[in-house]
Amino acid sequence: MNSRSTVGGFARTAQPPTSIFKISKEELAALFQRETDQSSRLSALTQTHKGTEGILSKLQTEATSGIMGDQADLRRRTTKYNKNQKPKPQRPPFSDSLKDALMDRILLVVAIFAVLSIIPGMVVEPSTGWVEGVFILVALFVQVLITAWNDYTKDKKFVALQSMNRDETIPVLRGKKGSMQTVDVWKLVVGDIIQMKPGDKVPADCLVIESANLYANEPIKEQDEDQTLTTWTKLHKDAA
Repeated sequence: MNSRSTVGGFARTAQPPTSIFKISKEELAALFQRETDQSSRLSALTQTHKGTEGILSKLQTEATSGIMGDQADLRRRTTKYNKNQKPKPQRPPFSDSLKDALMDRILLVVAIFAVLSIIPGMVVEPSTGWVEGVFILVALFVQVLITAWNDYTKDKKFVALQSMNRDETIPVLRGKKGSMQTVDVWKLVVGDIIQMKPGDKVPADCLVIESANLYANEPIKEQDEDQTLTTWTKLHKDAA
């Protein structure tokens, strides 16, 4: 059996209450705050929100069928809780590649000797003695530009590849009949019921609805006793 979770707690800015969703973004976010004591979070979940079933009811979702998932429903949820936005890749500026190219020791040594050759050349032949040294410097500058541009192009491709690696899909229950759909993790909305298998990364802060032998690995803690799974948690192979 796979683990099933509900997605929640994407954003934290204030929003006016609505008649459809009975829980605010601030209340959802509080359930996943690592700075808050675990017992306090469990108390809020079980007493204030009446457990997982209470959260599902307040989010207008069902454990067996998920959300409606039509455009109107998705729009209401993104308006209330905001979108699960994909971080924009940070591309290194060209100036960084240029600085790295200028730090090449061989090029620096050649540039120093080129400058030194200009002085005696101008002493011996004032009109043309500087030409050879200047040409060497120009050739070195062109070489630096080519090297910097190649490095910059490689960095852009590497960043683009990293961005593609973050594009993942996950099974989600949506619709009146609760059909299983494959949805991009960046298009999940609050209230989605996701199904996970061993080895999956948790795409967002979630509440566990149903699981068997669930075990999660994450950088902060090896195992958490409450009912929350935080972003980038990885399910252990023994989870079912």
